[in-house]
Amino acid sequence: MRDGDPVPEWLTDMDKEILEVLSSGLVLTPSIISENIGRSRKGVSNRINSLQAGELVEKIDRGKYRITDEGRLVWDSLDGEKYRYRRLDVTERKMIQRDLGVSLEEYHQEVGEEYERLQNQEHEVEEHDDLLNVAFERAEERLREENK
Repeated sequence: MRDGDPVPEWLTDMDKEILEVLSSGLVLTPSIISENIGRSRKGVSNRINSLQAGELVEKIDRGKYRITDEGRLVWDSLDGEKYRYRRLDVTERKMIQRDLGVSLEEYHQEVGEEYERLQNQEHEVEEHDDLLNVAFERAEERLREENK
């Protein structure tokens, strides 16, 4: 750690993602953490060992960890927004894959194509409707039908 800075120099982006998940106060396994941040379980386990050595995470029981007071101090001093957004992106990707059967990129492509169709056929959409919202709704409906 640098003078006055609670963030250790060795802290990686994955460490910050792990701290973000653990900052909820829950006791979690590396498997659950990896699921939430979109990283491998083995990679998370390796980084938890480093976080534990740095006293930012503590082992509660066999394979169960939680953030320490020092870890919370480090997390609170970080600008955690980008790590929250990354985790939300991972969650969104998993939900789209599970619910619609396509990748996030394919989903966005479908929405884009539907938006273009709507722009060319304005009479199908009520004036007060937002074309982009309608495009998202129709693309989701079509993808759900295709994946039944």
